[in-house]
Amino acid sequence: TAAGLENVTPEAFSEAVEEGQDVPPATLLEATRILEAGDVRILIANSQTGGAETTQVIELAKKQGIPVLEFSEIKPQDQTYLQWMEANVALLADTLNR
Repeated sequence: TAAGLENVTPEAFSEAVEEGQDVPPATLLEATRILEAGDVRILIANSQTGGAETTQVIELAKKQGIPVLEFSEIKPQDQTYLQWMEANVALLADTLNR
């Protein structure tokens, strides 16, 4: 990607979260192992979706010292689209440069 990042989220994890379903245990274990392997630079989550499994993955990332960013799908009313995207990009860049 333009940010030099690769999405390593198991596809079944993303699909379950997007559909509002439980993440299969084997998929949760796969996501956990990916975080524990030490190669993840940042965890980016959708603040408007998720459940217990997403929370578990976020907490594990924090314990592993992996920065966590939560972005929203909906633009804040007090910002233009461009302001919102610029703020998201700046936050991502700042977090990656720490």
